[in-house]
Amino acid sequence: MRWITTDFPPLDSSAAQAVGVQIYKHTSCSEAGDDIRDLLEELEFHPLSINFLANAAQQDDWYPATLLKRWHIRHSAGLGEDGRCTIAIITFLLQGLTDNLGGDLLPSLQEVDNICDVIGRQSLIYLHDNFIKVLAPIRHYVQDSLPIPDSTRLREIRIFYYSTVQQCSKEQDGHANIIISDHFNIERVLPFYRAHILDETYRACSNFLKCLEWQLPRQTTLSPALLNVV
Repeated sequence: MRWITTDFPPLDSSAAQAVGVQIYKHTSCSEAGDDIRDLLEELEFHPLSINFLANAAQQDDWYPATLLKRWHIRHSAGLGEDGRCTIAIITFLLQGLTDNLGGDLLPSLQEVDNICDVIGRQSLIYLHDNFIKVLAPIRHYVQDSLPIPDSTRLREIRIFYYSTVQQCSKEQDGHANIIISDHFNIERVLPFYRAHILDETYRACSNFLKCLEWQLPRQTTLSPALLNVV
């Protein structure tokens, strides 16, 4: 299926206020003060950004003073390089980042849980079935416009999943639970460096297929890929 991308141009000031107050019910166009208008300007009057922030404020029942306070606290922190890297990683992983495995998957990314909290407060990611996922418009933008995560982070993820696969057995233990929960992520990561470390990757993919046979039998894209390198 081919994705069709659509540009969303910024709105003018009046239209931006109208969009915001349709979602955020604690103010109106006539009541919006200079601070609210300045906030919309900081969002560059972009409809998607306004939609994300207005929905977060409405859901959390923030009054204008609270909204402005939260915005300035979070905005002053900014995403930073670690934040952008985290979004790229979450986008790269098919299932998203496993919520309770962030520190294990990314040991060099200090305070990854706090980083995800900051990004979540900016309404760029959300939690679903124990996986942190990027909102669809952001995910498509990252996939189309940004490079894949840096090799250091991907290596850490690969090492963790490799270790899990190597220690997996027929027993229903912690390793098996990770295979069951993260199986699409593992299938995505294992062959990613196939051309660079062929022997190691071949063994890991073979072990993963065996783990799936024990714990979660299903078809994968790895079987034909392994046949091609034999």
